[in-house]
Amino acid sequence: MANIKSNFEKFARDVQKNNAQIKEINVKFVEEETKKREDILASFENTINEITIKLDEEKVGAATQTAENEKYPLTKFTLKTKKFQD
Repeated sequence: MANIKSNFEKFARDVQKNNAQIKEINVKFVEEETKKREDILASFENTINEITIKLDEEKVGAATQTAENEKYPLTKFTLKTKKFQD
């Protein structure tokens, strides 16, 4: 009977030890995955910001070009048609 009790206690200690190891592994895994998620999110936000800046620059450039085109519509058209006629 003492032998059974001893074996059971040893088994219980082993289970507690394994449980503690599993918890530790799980905590590390969660921390690593959280870090990966944060890195991906930061990269995504950075890319979105870069795209937004480029779109804004293109918008300003297009507005400038439109304004320029509106100033001299006939002159530019005349020059272009004259090139084709020559």
